Amino acid sequence: MNLYPNISNKELPTLLRCSHEQNGGDMRKTAHDIESIDIMLGVMKARTLINSRDRKASSRWTRGRGLHKIIEKVLLRDKKQ
Repeated sequence: MNLYPNISNKELPTLLRCSHEQNGGDMRKTAHDIESIDIMLGVMKARTLINSRDRKASSRWTRGRGLHKIIEKVLLRDKKQ
């Protein structure tokens, strides 16, 4: 059973260790970073599926709410907290 839908149990210890070191041992910030990474991986996975299935949906994705816009919103949400 995975704790995060887009991060495997094999990848989780490495991400936790890196984020923990980066945040100076603050576990709250580490957990927040891991959640943000999980959200971004989910967005990237969804975009990959859209690109591989339908060219029109792909062009709508890039014109409307592109990947960079969604990542910006996630990062802004992080800053507000």
